[in-house]
Amino acid sequence: MRQTADRPRRWRPGAIAVVILCAGLGFVAYEKFLARDISIYPDDEQNFKYGSIGNDGATGVPYAIWIVLPKVFPEYLPGPGGYASLGFRWEPGRTQSDAPLGFSRARVGVERMAINCAFCHVTTFRRAPGAQLEFAAAGPSNTVDVLGYQNFLTACARDSRFSGDGLLPAMEQEVHLSWLDRLIYRYAIIPF
Repeated sequence: MRQTADRPRRWRPGAIAVVILCAGLGFVAYEKFLARDISIYPDDEQNFKYGSIGNDGATGVPYAIWIVLPKVFPEYLPGPGGYASLGFRWEPGRTQSDAPLGFSRARVGVERMAINCAFCHVTTFRRAPGAQLEFAAAGPSNTVDVLGYQNFLTACARDSRFSGDGLLPAMEQEVHLSWLDRLIYRYAIIPF
């Protein structure tokens, strides 16, 4: 009779370990694939230019991949200059590692770049030749090559170098990746 009563107690440490392991894996999966951190800007114009419209998870390109695509696949761009060759523009004070006009940079699991309304609806102009470039929100885009951007992403994804071996070395030069991030990018995000 006593052996029967002791049997469930022997399984308890193993069951607790399984529960802790599952909880840990669930937390990591949530943080790396589902957790959301989406910026809200202090004014409507900044929200229009850089805010999320909710497509960050579904169609957002992981930032660590997005930032290196022009370096790894320059042959698929229409010319030199990275994303600028597709007509992307950055406001004064923003760098190439910041989101250009028409992109939100938000975290949905991992940090992602996704287009927003300003991608197609910001006009750029100069008041005189050589004057500083100005931006008019809600105007028709006169620089962005929308189809060129789509073709660029498609060509990159079809290239055999679009793999962990092809992208991770370039990604590690641009952003800090923990060992867990490297594993997740290599075996989940890049293949997906």
